[in-house]
Amino acid sequence: MLLMLICPITALASTITVGPIGCNYTHIWEALDAANPGDVIEVQNGTYYEKLIIDRPIILRGNNTIIDARGLRSPIELISDGITLEGLTIVNSGDEDNDAGIRVKSCNNSIINNNICLNNYGIYLETSAGNVISGNSIHSNYNDGIYLLVSDNNTIESNAINYNTISYHSATSMFDRVYSYPAGILLKESSNNTITSNIIANNDGCGISIELSNKNRIISNFIFKNYIGIYIYKGNIVPANNTLANNYLINNEKYNACDEYDEGRNPKNKWYTKLDNITIGNRYGDFDEPKEGCRDVDKDGICDFAYEIPGDKTIDNYPISSQLVGGTITKYWNGSLKNKNYTLINMTVPSNVTLLSVSLTWDDSDSDFALFLFNQTGQLADVSSMDVDDVYWEPLNQDDAELCVETINPESGIWKVVIYGYRVPEGREVTFKLEVLQF
Repeated sequence: MLLMLICPITALASTITVGPIGCNYTHIWEALDAANPGDVIEVQNGTYYEKLIIDRPIILRGNNTIIDARGLRSPIELISDGITLEGLTIVNSGDEDNDAGIRVKSCNNSIINNNICLNNYGIYLETSAGNVISGNSIHSNYNDGIYLLVSDNNTIESNAINYNTISYHSATSMFDRVYSYPAGILLKESSNNTITSNIIANNDGCGISIELSNKNRIISNFIFKNYIGIYIYKGNIVPANNTLANNYLINNEKYNACDEYDEGRNPKNKWYTKLDNITIGNRYGDFDEPKEGCRDVDKDGICDFAYEIPGDKTIDNYPISSQLVGGTITKYWNGSLKNKNYTLINMTVPSNVTLLSVSLTWDDSDSDFALFLFNQTGQLADVSSMDVDDVYWEPLNQDDAELCVETINPESGIWKVVIYGYRVPEGREVTFKLEVLQF
């Protein structure tokens, strides 16, 4: 009895429910006002037209839950440390400078398994450190998918950051395109962050853009079909010393990578590092085959020659060749086509594949092919040719050409690839090579 009188009693965390029927509250803001630090707020399915400012360390968990700000301010703003957001769909922020699906002005938060779309920025971190952003789908926002401003020591991992685009395209130079169009991830004056295992694709600007930031680790990301894959601003601070390795930089429009960090400054950015006791660089879609300069005589998966990254003569001494596809399943098909003929290829896609990438090369730049990818139900997943809007076509040299189709998180089953030779000069039979990567 004496111990009970003199020892403080610690309140146990409570679970508070939100929903239209049979719950503690009908609005999320009511539950936030009632919550104590450490409480769990579980929100039932439905759409909640709210703008939430979370000022205490709680867990906010959704179940088919949509938070819609109706175009005013940010749907969620974090101003306390130690908050967890999980399982929410967050949409329709305002369009003011700092509006975002999630605006973070605190530290040590966890943003996990959310769907963040149709906002100004997807996630905006401002003077914020120690956060974990993992497993989110961040897409179809009108500015950068994730923007870090003066934010250090954050971890961004295993997110799909795609199709952050604008509705108009007026840029006339690379500078305008890089600085005016949405990036998948933008780091500005932000250091010691880890960005790993993300899929970053189809953003109007860069996949990852780094400005005035140093000592960041950009490791093992799949970055494709952006304007530039990874871009490092030429006015970066001294020292830069960012580490970029084991990234797959494929089919980006202007450059797969561009490092404009000023010549003569040391240390420069390091485009390779040691992983699992192997020193490894990055895989560049324009430098991973012998015909592109990447010879791999000893078949160790590393090109025998260094790759000079566009920009300011930065070197990747250990670029990855097509022989090395760590963590992937690779399949090849070879064949040939005449004019107006097609080839159908069935392939098995196992479960737990995060990225399916199919590339087609052929040996006659006078010929035009189309490449179609159909999912396990027979629906068209992606198409690439010279005559459709979603185009990737680039002469590799005067004799070769390439197309590529990709999809994220494919369902398991039997998928189909159709190769169609829709413009092959009469009398020719053009050979092709199909490569399938499953990450």
